[in-house]
Amino acid sequence: MKEKDKLSYIDAASVILYTNTDPMHPQAIINAALDQKIIETQGKTPEATMGSRIYNHIQKEGANSSFENIEGKFTLTSKGKKSITNRADLRKHIAKVTPVLYVIENEAIPHYIKIGISTRAGLLGRIRNLSGTSVPLPFDLVYVFAHKKAQQKESFLKKHYAKKKTYKKEFFNKSILDDKELYDLLISMECKEIPISEFQKSGSAKPSKVISPPKKIGGNKPRFSFQMLKIPVGSELSFLDNPHIKCKVANDKNEIIYAGKKNSLSVSAQEIRERLGDGTGPVQGGLYWMYQGETLVARRERMGK
Repeated sequence: MKEKDKLSYIDAASVILYTNTDPMHPQAIINAALDQKIIETQGKTPEATMGSRIYNHIQKEGANSSFENIEGKFTLTSKGKKSITNRADLRKHIAKVTPVLYVIENEAIPHYIKIGISTRAGLLGRIRNLSGTSVPLPFDLVYVFAHKKAQQKESFLKKHYAKKKTYKKEFFNKSILDDKELYDLLISMECKEIPISEFQKSGSAKPSKVISPPKKIGGNKPRFSFQMLKIPVGSELSFLDNPHIKCKVANDKNEIIYAGKKNSLSVSAQEIRERLGDGTGPVQGGLYWMYQGETLVARRERMGK
C-alpha cells in the first residue's frame, strides 16, 4: 500500500472495529491494522499508542465520540458507524476486507474449539491476540469460511450450538467437529471455504501454529521508575481495561498501592485482569496502567526513556 493510503491510528481503529462484531482490545486492533497494512508505526509498543489514542478520543469528544469503552475493549458507536460510511477514503479500505468465520483449537484445551468472526486480512492478528495471554500454547486454525453476512451466520451457530457452549463465550465442545457436523452446516449456509494454506507460513505442509504471543519490550533500556516518567509519588493511575479502577504511586520505583496493598505494576495488573476474566498469566504492567490518559509504556516511548 502506498504511503498516502496509510491511515491514522483513529481511522485505522474505525476500519478495524467496523469490520468486527465484538469489542476489541487495543492489542487486537493494532494487530489487525498491521496485518491489513493500513497503518505504519515505528514505535515498539503500537498497541499502547492505539489504546491511548482511542481513550483520549473518547475523553475529548464525549458523547460525540465514535468509540465506546467496554471494560478496556473498544467498539464503534452508532454515530461512529454512520460517520465511517460517509467517508469515501475509509469505505475503500472496508471494501477490501472480507468477513470470515473461523474455527480454532488449542492443545492446552483439547476438548474445546472456539468459533469467532474476523476479517480475511485481520484473522492472524485476531488469533495472535488470543494466543498471547489466554492460554500457554498458540491456537491452530481448523476451518475458515467467508460470507458477506458472516455476522448473521456466527449468531446462528452460537444459538444452534448453545447447549454445547462451555465456560467461556464462543468456546464449544469439540464433539461438533465429529463426522464434519460443523463443516457440513457451514456449507449448507452457503459459506465459502478458504483454504487454511492461505494463512500458513510459506512452505508449511500442515496447519501451522503461526500465531506467537506479542513480543515484549527488550533491549538495554534503563530500569523503569516513576521518576524517569515525571510521575510524582502519590499520583493516581487508572487501569486501561476499566478506567474506574484506580491506584496510587507508592514510591519512585515500580510499586503502587491498590486495594490497600503495595505491589508491582505487573502483579497488580495480572490480578485485576484475572478478576475481570480477561486472561491469566504474567503481563507487562506498563501496558495496562495509565497516567493522564496515557499508558506508562506509551508515555515512556514518547519521552524517549
